[in-house]
Amino acid sequence: MANTAGIGMSAFAQLLSVPILLGAWGAEKYGIWIMLTTIPMYFALTDLGFVQVATSEMTMKVAKGERDAALGVFQSTTALIASICAAAVALLIGIAAAVAAMGYVTVTQNMQLIVLLCFFSAFTLLSRLPLGALRATGHYALGTLVYDFLVLLEGLAALLTAHAGGDFSAVALCLLGMRTVNMAVLNMLLSRQVTWLRYGLAQARIREIRRLFKPAIAGMVIPVALATSLHGAVLVVGAIVSPAAVAVYSAVRTCSRLMIQVVGVVNRATMPEVAKAFASSENRSLGAILSMNGLLIGAVLLPGTLLFAAFGKEFVELWSRGSLSPSRTFVSLMALATLVHGAWYFLSNMLLATNSHVSLAKYILGASAITLLLAVVLGGSIGLNGAAIAVISGELLCLAATTVAFLSRYREGGWRRRPRHDSADRKY
Repeated sequence: MANTAGIGMSAFAQLLSVPILLGAWGAEKYGIWIMLTTIPMYFALTDLGFVQVATSEMTMKVAKGERDAALGVFQSTTALIASICAAAVALLIGIAAAVAAMGYVTVTQNMQLIVLLCFFSAFTLLSRLPLGALRATGHYALGTLVYDFLVLLEGLAALLTAHAGGDFSAVALCLLGMRTVNMAVLNMLLSRQVTWLRYGLAQARIREIRRLFKPAIAGMVIPVALATSLHGAVLVVGAIVSPAAVAVYSAVRTCSRLMIQVVGVVNRATMPEVAKAFASSENRSLGAILSMNGLLIGAVLLPGTLLFAAFGKEFVELWSRGSLSPSRTFVSLMALATLVHGAWYFLSNMLLATNSHVSLAKYILGASAITLLLAVVLGGSIGLNGAAIAVISGELLCLAATTVAFLSRYREGGWRRRPRHDSADRKY
């Protein structure tokens, strides 16, 4: 139910964003905004997958009653992420300044915006730490509701700023201020709900970071794949087609992925439960969770994407008040991409929940690179439809790789069997 509320709040903000920003800035400026705000998307990759891996690890430690070990994971990850954020902000600002000095007008004109977005990205990354800690310690619903509500307020404040006449920098400054509030509230909530899980360096260990390094790097591949096939395609469309085409692509992509959000209501909520069942060798619970997620794909995602393929064009036109009119072919292609994505992303989350995803890394990364190359080639020749075909190709490769990795892990005993006990143990 917490995820349902979160999905509803996210969908509400997304549905409002297109007509409000189009009305405030027009299609071309809106397309430029979408391109510039890919900075936070790529910045999110700088945690190298440690936040998700640490959350899964803490969940399994807490399930076993190992609080000191969970605290060590939390403090070690916090120290690493804070250091990475500081270095990444300095690096990105330095690169932007160098590019501006080379005479790129777009970068020069938007330097202030880029700096604000860099800091916003860093704060967004840091805010995931208390959220992950709440989810790992049995407060998934509370943490999710508070976080998603604060993100909704953040988005509404930004839209109100744009509607009132604010430019890109004003909207970015608003986002940064609201994210600061988000972090403060989440950390206060964590300190009250989980008194033993505290910030500091006393339990931080280099060896803990080294131990988590391999699954963290592998876990980073999934957001890299998403960023390449989705947000990378935004940059390709903007560079090869036009900024106005970015507005069409972004709107259709947002609508097409609403069904992913619906399935994610259960899928994301089951991740800590998968970790707990895995740590406790509860195979029956694991089987039930897998069956439930599979049923949702067949009963919700499949019919949802079919409906979008049939009526998505009209919905986007109505949503944008006639400003955007995608072709029916493009809408259908994006619907197919969503269906394939939902299937492999569900399986990858099951692996990610137990840090059993290392073998996926090279295959998902290769699929991402192929997607971007195809987007450049096909986008230049057949426009938006070409970009959509590129995304579908990448999603199919990801599906194949994830299916093989999941089945291999299952057959090799990756999901632990419940150990045999003697009669005394069973009686006890």
